[in-house]
Amino acid sequence: MATEAQLKGFIERQRILLKVERDAELARTALVLSSCGPKLLELKGLALLGLGVASMGIGLGGKKFVIFLYSI
Repeated sequence: MATEAQLKGFIERQRILLKVERDAELARTALVLSSCGPKLLELKGLALLGLGVASMGIGLGGKKFVIFLYSI
């Protein structure tokens, strides 16, 4: 069984690794978004063009909702 110190070390290492992974994903996303046009982003499934808001309201539990309208 792991000691408390080993468990804390494991958790801290995982936190560091997750931060490194998140930073790399943010950098990659920024690069893709800055170097690709809207049509290419849509073709790759990263964007929806022609999207508009049809209506908005408040639903169960006071949560806000938005209904989108997609026009081709």
